[in-house]
Amino acid sequence: MSCRTKYPVVFIHGVFGYGKTHPLWNLWVPYWPERVLEQLNPNHVITEVGILSSDHDRACEVFFQVYGGTVDYGEEHASRVGHERFGRVYAPGAFPQWSQENPVHLVGHSFGATTAIELYQLLCRDAFQVGSNSKWVRSITSIAGPLSGTTLTHALGVRENSVIRYGIAHVLSIAIIIWFKLAHDYPFLTRIWDIRMDQWKIQLDSYSCAFSHANPVLQSLDLAVFSAVPAIRVRLNGSLEHMDKLHLLSIATSASNMSVPFTEMTMVAALLFLLMSSRANKSPNWLHRVLSWVRQYPRGRTFTTGLLVLLLSSRLSGFNYAKSPTMYWLAWMIRRASRKLHQLSSKGLDFDTWNHNDGAVNIHSMIYPRLAKAAAALDERLLSPQTTESTQESSSESIDACTDDTEMVDGTERGLDASALMSRCASHLSLDSLTCHSEISPARENTSLAQIISETSRARLQKGHWYVYRVESNHLTGMFWDGEAVSLYQNLFRLIARQYEASD
Repeated sequence: MSCRTKYPVVFIHGVFGYGKTHPLWNLWVPYWPERVLEQLNPNHVITEVGILSSDHDRACEVFFQVYGGTVDYGEEHASRVGHERFGRVYAPGAFPQWSQENPVHLVGHSFGATTAIELYQLLCRDAFQVGSNSKWVRSITSIAGPLSGTTLTHALGVRENSVIRYGIAHVLSIAIIIWFKLAHDYPFLTRIWDIRMDQWKIQLDSYSCAFSHANPVLQSLDLAVFSAVPAIRVRLNGSLEHMDKLHLLSIATSASNMSVPFTEMTMVAALLFLLMSSRANKSPNWLHRVLSWVRQYPRGRTFTTGLLVLLLSSRLSGFNYAKSPTMYWLAWMIRRASRKLHQLSSKGLDFDTWNHNDGAVNIHSMIYPRLAKAAAALDERLLSPQTTESTQESSSESIDACTDDTEMVDGTERGLDASALMSRCASHLSLDSLTCHSEISPARENTSLAQIISETSRARLQKGHWYVYRVESNHLTGMFWDGEAVSLYQNLFRLIARQYEASD
């Protein structure tokens, strides 16, 4: 069953996530399927970062957890956003020999995917002054990542430069800041829930600042919710570099075909019915007669209740939450927000294509980091018959002209040449057919990832292409709640070993 990789696989969780230290005194379920990962590939590292920190802050925390040392957010960044420069100490790191000769693979779930991309960008610039470059990372895998943002941010009341006063996001920030202050004053509370945003401990010096709409955290815009706004994320994608130097995979999820757990719901209703029988006197007349009849057989009721509890526990232990409508209301909020964003239509966003989501992220956003209109225009020029032969060879099957990539036409991408566009990786291919598509191809959607790996074992997946694999599960895909996580990670580790590490 083992699918051990040569280089470590670093896992980065999404917002409100956690690592190997679980909430509620470590009694709560893990974020990742830890036992599965340990059995399949012991050569992995599970990181834990700030629950709502920005990509930059989270990327810094991941680096020092893996490499070792005191988290350094950078003097310039810390001064600009107004929080502390240094954070927690991780000594030694989980993989202190991390280097060009010993790279890692980054796997990010949800917002962890954009954190992985940000970490790669920092390594390419040697932001940590350890001599890093693009060769420190061999591959990036996004699992339901908001690579082009998510309209859930708008549904929560987040805008590009602020949050709506007393909107959902603002109320959440009040609760989180109060808990942060309580945990700072009473450290034992971190064992219940550790927010891991220590860089703000001095700025949040009173409980009253939590209720202020102008508190330093919200004013800094240095939070995950802001960089997940589609307008901001697409603008950030325009500055990506060296994306053509590593392997890229996006696992796109969908909540369109969820199965309603009728059996489990019936068992819960029956259990509640039996428990209510002890309160027959306070029930309606018709229910009173039924429950009174049940009370005549107390032993049978006790036996039936115990049997239902055992059967229900057995069913829930193997229940696949990733294929059930557990995130229906969030999915509905995203669709509602997408329909109401008329003010952004003038910027080129076609929100008809953004309605489909997995309960947290729009499917349109998961495919690959979309660029601005100018990049798409250059994309078309590169694919025109007048393009030189040498340019065609360098961009063959790598630049996919996506006419819907018209977001944010601020002219920020003017002057890009072929190599610059390839560096930003404005392309994707369907892993199912290994051909270019403007969206995930429904062809062979029932084909398993294992079959695809087997069929493509002779061919080499090229660097700089976002290969896309579709999964009919909601946003819980790849997490502890995913009943098919074993198959997913087994095939992912095989892909990494056979394709990404094959050249060694």
